[in-house]
Amino acid sequence: MNLQQEKKAKLPKPLLIARIFGIILILAGIGLCITGAVIQSSSFESHSTGMKLIFSGAGMVMFGGMLILISFASKINRAGLKVSKYMIEDNKTEIKDLSKTKISLTKDIVSENREEFEQIASDAGSILKEGLKSYKQENNLSKKQMHCKHCGKKIDSDSIFCSYCGKEQ
Repeated sequence: MNLQQEKKAKLPKPLLIARIFGIILILAGIGLCITGAVIQSSSFESHSTGMKLIFSGAGMVMFGGMLILISFASKINRAGLKVSKYMIEDNKTEIKDLSKTKISLTKDIVSENREEFEQIASDAGSILKEGLKSYKQENNLSKKQMHCKHCGKKIDSDSIFCSYCGKEQ
């Protein structure tokens, strides 16, 4: 959307209402703050009434400001996206150079420490091999197994009788 299309685009009703209500709240809040300040400085009323008006007015001003900000959120977001795109386009060569430098540094680190990496991989392989061997021994998987012809349970392949149903294999 170009600038002329954005100007011609109608503001959705809820956003328009939020802006108008926000402006009304800010103006009413400022009026309450001024009234509260006048009452606070005079001796006509109690001072607590003036403070209540000042705090109420300040709250109205903040709430009105939040409504106005919310109504402009889509424009703020679009502006942020435009700035991000501009920054990326403006720094493309630097980004490419950084990625090439990172790749080069990674290759240098790997080549400088190749023996250490190979040792770590070898140690990890040994640990996994020992763990698998231990698991097989603990779960009685080191021997070849078969299924019983009669009950279907797993038994050692060199068994003559099934250890579950007792029938000959």
